[in-house]
Amino acid sequence: MSPFDFRVQAHNGDPLPLVEAEFIFSAYGQSSAHVDHRGIHCAHESILQLVSATNAIELEVINGTPAIITALSLDANGWQSHPRNVPSSPGSQRVTFNVASIQRVALKSESGELFLQTLR
Repeated sequence: MSPFDFRVQAHNGDPLPLVEAEFIFSAYGQSSAHVDHRGIHCAHESILQLVSATNAIELEVINGTPAIITALSLDANGWQSHPRNVPSSPGSQRVTFNVASIQRVALKSESGELFLQTLR
């Protein structure tokens, strides 16, 4: 997957879902992107749908309160969920998944204070 920096490559007011060559990003209840120096706002819940499955993905996020980021992969037994609890932090944090056949990433924050900065 090619690196993508939401702070630079996405623009405030872009229509959602944001359709790129390698993924589609949508934030539930949002019709346009809210982007600032922290990244793209994920609201309370967002989905990153990958165009092609990958075996590794790294996200850089900023979250003011705890969040759950879940990679969803598909195997012979069906959909597999790989959640990560991400504690709140004043700075950015990297969340990495090394799992076969990742097709989606779900980002959830009870407070809605979650921003996605980069994707690799």
